[in-house]
Amino acid sequence: MRLNAEVTSDLLAKIAAILRSYSKDDIVLHFSENSLSFCIPMDNSLGIWAGCETNGCFNKYCVTSKQDNTISMKVEASQLAQALTMEHTSSIRIILSQTNNFVFLQFTHRSLDALKQLEHKVPVLIMTPQAVQHFAEPEWEPPTMMAKLPPIKSVSSWCANANNINKYLTISIIRNVDSGQYEVGFRVESDTHMVSVYTRFPEMSPPDNTSQSIEDTDLVECDVTVDLKKFIKILKVQALQPTVAILYIYDKKFIRLHFATSTSMLQMTYVLSGISH
Repeated sequence: MRLNAEVTSDLLAKIAAILRSYSKDDIVLHFSENSLSFCIPMDNSLGIWAGCETNGCFNKYCVTSKQDNTISMKVEASQLAQALTMEHTSSIRIILSQTNNFVFLQFTHRSLDALKQLEHKVPVLIMTPQAVQHFAEPEWEPPTMMAKLPPIKSVSSWCANANNINKYLTISIIRNVDSGQYEVGFRVESDTHMVSVYTRFPEMSPPDNTSQSIEDTDLVECDVTVDLKKFIKILKVQALQPTVAILYIYDKKFIRLHFATSTSMLQMTYVLSGISH
């Protein structure tokens, strides 16, 4: 089992910055010959799956193992994020090492000053192929409705302003029966029902090339209520500058958000469970 890679792109550093938000969670990392994927298992109402092509993350990369040249492991999110931060670093070398029974990822940071190097040793737990299957992204059933997610920066700003009204956010997708266009709405209402703020983004129909089917094509509206702070945390994905952002609502159950970059080198899926209140 061998892993040897070098990072010069800031893509992993940007992913690491997002991972800092989930510092109490363990991450499942999966290295294969052509891709790197990670998963924060579905727990406490949130699940995250992401994958990127190795040629978009590394300028040097080699993985070998008896499991079809794949290596899977669990690692603490906060330690991984710290080790991948590229501040004052020109490149990071990553190798899988073992000392006695201690298995770890060793991150060697090289600065422009060749005499200066910084090392991080991050403990990992190697996983069997059978164990990894449990953490794979599920095959999703058709959603109740789907639409484009409005511009993330605009949604994030609106949510930040509504954050002191209530801790819950209701997200809805509405189909305009006259135009056939889809709209996305956001509502936050105080517990006393004295204050309610609502915004609606028009022309949010999903792209024509979306292969996902929906549950009921005649439905006009559906919604789900989620934890506002957890939704705001998801919007930090803006740091990756996704060009594709699709919202799937499973009525009253949960939302699924799919993000991808323009080159499709990175794809991320977030799932956030609905709340009854």
